[in-house]
Amino acid sequence: MRVRHHVIAGAGALVATGAIFAATGGQDGLLAAWDGSSVAAVIVCAALWFAGARLLAAEPGRSVWAWSVPLGALLSLTELAALSLQSEKADLSALDPTAWAAVRLVGVAYLAAIAVAAVLTAADRRQARLLRAEAGDERRRGRVIEGLSARGGRRRWAWIAAVFAGLVLARVPYWLVWWPGLISFDSYRSISYVRGLGPWESYEPVGHTVIVQLWQWLWDLFGWSDAFAVGFAACVQLLTTSAAFTFVLVRIAAWGAPRWVWVASATWLALLPQISIASVSVLKDTPFMSAFVVYAVALVEILKPARPRPARWPWAVFLVAGIALCALRSNGVYVVFLSLIVLAIAYRRHWKGFAAVFVATAIVWALVVGPFYRAVGMQPGPPTEAYSLPLQQLARIAGEHQGELTPADVAFLDDVFADRGAERIGNAYNPSVSDPVKADARENWDDRSMSEFLVGWWGLVERFPGSAVTATLANTAGWWSPNGISPHTMMRYHTNDVPSRGLSLDIPANDEPSGLRGLNTRVNFFGGAYQDVPVLSSLMSAGFVAWLWVIAAVILIRRRDGRGLGVVIPTALMWLTFFAGPVSGNTRYALAYMAAFPIVAAIAAGRTAPVAEVSARDA
Repeated sequence: MRVRHHVIAGAGALVATGAIFAATGGQDGLLAAWDGSSVAAVIVCAALWFAGARLLAAEPGRSVWAWSVPLGALLSLTELAALSLQSEKADLSALDPTAWAAVRLVGVAYLAAIAVAAVLTAADRRQARLLRAEAGDERRRGRVIEGLSARGGRRRWAWIAAVFAGLVLARVPYWLVWWPGLISFDSYRSISYVRGLGPWESYEPVGHTVIVQLWQWLWDLFGWSDAFAVGFAACVQLLTTSAAFTFVLVRIAAWGAPRWVWVASATWLALLPQISIASVSVLKDTPFMSAFVVYAVALVEILKPARPRPARWPWAVFLVAGIALCALRSNGVYVVFLSLIVLAIAYRRHWKGFAAVFVATAIVWALVVGPFYRAVGMQPGPPTEAYSLPLQQLARIAGEHQGELTPADVAFLDDVFADRGAERIGNAYNPSVSDPVKADARENWDDRSMSEFLVGWWGLVERFPGSAVTATLANTAGWWSPNGISPHTMMRYHTNDVPSRGLSLDIPANDEPSGLRGLNTRVNFFGGAYQDVPVLSSLMSAGFVAWLWVIAAVILIRRRDGRGLGVVIPTALMWLTFFAGPVSGNTRYALAYMAAFPIVAAIAAGRTAPVAEVSARDA
């Protein structure tokens, strides 16, 4: 190591240590963060110094730093902005020029840049080894992976069954702790539809309501108790999610992934808490998650290098999974159709296939929203669901600029928010959850035309852009912040009584939970206490996992790996749709791209054809 390596690493480690130990804010002065932490700070600083010097001594190329430094700076800026937006004031005051903010920005930027550089360097070296086809690499894959990637035979099916059983067993403890399973308010809405307590509405995705209808039919046919019926539904989702994840792991093995990648993928899918608890929850996001990972795997198979006789099954699976995505969540329609358009443009060699899937999906979906909707008497859902961001902006402007509003502004806001009006809607404003203001606006939404609303909204946004931008950032911070902690993580209680829907199920109440469920309720692990668990807190953050996708995408961009970048397209489009959602960084919305991350990680860690070969193939 050269002297300059130690100088740079030492300075970076010192600032990074300051950022770590001054993480909670600078209200008491920067130096106050060291009180009682001096020994720990010295240890952390020394460790960061050593790690940074080792990386710098490896002398990563300019292309590595060209990506890692801007990414590190952007990650640091978003982290500090989100930290400020998630405070009580929900503003950007933490970005004010203070010593604490400077240390925080520079320290986190250094940590992030070094971490990204280390990942990119390791990926480059592994790719170089794979392209040289070093002896012994395949021998380290292990018996399980070799068995899964074998061609047919009982031995392969035995390994597939073993992986499936392992995934099931990893989730059984969650099912037992929350017996008979968890059921969300959204699912109660679908139950009310199929029981005739109200008309079917597109408020809930039609695919999930159809699943609930089949469940209710079995429920009535066999005369199940409420507890048994919920337990049956939870069991079915436990099995279907395990089947979908088994499919993912089998294909990762077939792609030639190294043993450590396969083991990490299996660990991720089997043990990540939010995925496990969703697997035993009667929740529309759970089947959507299963359909998305199958969709992503099929897309990777389609984009494989050209073969003399390409397989047809990936196209069939891709089509069926895409239709399921359209039916299982409202944003699935946008994700699927926009993805097909982008994929057809980006991968011209497959444009006919993507066009055929687009037409077939459009025909099926037209039959759903046409004849099927008419057959069940489908009613439109609340139109305000698509207007979370503009309504949040109006509520914040009303709260922050009450004395600056003109009579016309007040009249417009009183008309939009009929209950609270311009004077009180700011009190209902929740920076990260739009439901309160949406509920108010829903009351007389149809009393004005869309153009009238947009004109009034734009007039206020144009005059108070600062409040509008802050409201937008606060309502979306959970999706782009590396510390994206949602106020609503994962449901961990029984909703057994919903008077507004006229429903009450005879399942255990959450009044006095005992045993492990009671311990979890007291600790509030899934509700926020997990933030205190190192590493796990990041892996349960929708924003942090989004950043993992970004880093994986950078690896694929640098290698011009078209197959891997293909799976990033629907994921990125899905992520963007969440910006219009009602809750910032809600874990259950992010389940799909969290579960799909091992797919892109496996491709990023695998062998890519040389750049010239990829360019020629996709031209």
